[in-house]
Amino acid sequence: MENKRISPALYAAAKSLKQLDKESLEARLNDRSYLDSLGLSDAEEKALINAFLHNNTDNVADWE
Repeated sequence: MENKRISPALYAAAKSLKQLDKESLEARLNDRSYLDSLGLSDAEEKALINAFLHNNTDNVADWE
């Protein structure tokens, strides 16, 4: 199994988003200025959005 590390910015964004209710989460993921403010790479932003859109966030708190 490959050990992948993520940036501190991606980790913080994921933990923050995981605490939101569904409506607030959708608003954040559709807010371009919010996403830009995170300072994520395009790949990180895509991974973050995909994780939440596909409800694959069970291990977000464990991302390192």
